[in-house]
Amino acid sequence: ASIPMVYIPLESVMSKYYGESEKLLSEMFKASEALGGCIVFLDEVDSLATTRGGDMHEVCTPNLPMT
Repeated sequence: ASIPMVYIPLESVMSKYYGESEKLLSEMFKASEALGGCIVFLDEVDSLATTRGGDMHEVCTPNLPMT
């Protein structure tokens, strides 16, 4: 059995308008879900994260609220 792979370059979902990136990414995931199961590859996803400070180690993570 083969599993389809969906490649999503980050520049295709990034937008300067508030909420538009989230909307585009949601549409991409809905389209991927319609395939009935697939691997989603988000290229350059690390560019979404904030830069790590000099005092932060790679195993350190910021405290994020759990909702």
